[in-house]
Amino acid sequence: MTCIEKGDRYLDGMLKKTIGLLNAFYGWLSEFARPNFCSNKTAFDLDKNDGSLIFRHDADLQDSDFQLAGHMEMSAQVFPKLFDDFGEMFEKALAE
Repeated sequence: MTCIEKGDRYLDGMLKKTIGLLNAFYGWLSEFARPNFCSNKTAFDLDKNDGSLIFRHDADLQDSDFQLAGHMEMSAQVFPKLFDDFGEMFEKALAE
């Protein structure tokens, strides 16, 4: 978590705006990776009238399915920039 917090301070400094983007992505991806949240969100629908879950095996894609992919795409786009920047900063720190 310390790395994520430091990464957010770095990004916020670059953007000159407090966003907390990495923490938001981390939280979302952590929930997605847990088998009880996003995987169930895409696999089941809740039938509130019957109080049951309906397996979506042959169901059409929903808007929420595309939102999940959008979060993963945003995270993937941020990673190379951060990886390169942190690598350069790390090498400079080791050289000193």
